Amino acid sequence: MRARLSGASQEVDFIERQNYIAKEIEPGDKIEILLNQKSQKYYIYHGEHPIGRLTGSASQDFRNAVNKSQIQHNIPSKLEDVYVKDIVTVLIDDSMKRVASPFDESGMWLGVTITGFAKISYLSDSQ
Repeated sequence: MRARLSGASQEVDFIERQNYIAKEIEPGDKIEILLNQKSQKYYIYHGEHPIGRLTGSASQDFRNAVNKSQIQHNIPSKLEDVYVKDIVTVLIDDSMKRVASPFDESGMWLGVTITGFAKISYLSDSQ
């Protein structure tokens, strides 16, 4: 199944992504979290491979925390020095608006939990 995620910069093969998570990712692997400027969503990358995105609530919690700080910047464009804590099975729940096929039928897919004290990077004000 190939599809373009809303706001994503490339077409995604959901089955290939699940196989990649299952076979190529291990706890402790370094990942990056990048802001898609168009969608304003944070996508998780393992090397060059997109493996998921932060939930809407996690993204909003992050924005709220940054807004409460004394730092005068836009929201961060990149989070580095973040790591895979574990590979988990995600179960569908009522809060999930759209789920790609075939996961909408099975109600589950692989995801990652993350850990680390992220180094935050900002786009310059001129960009």
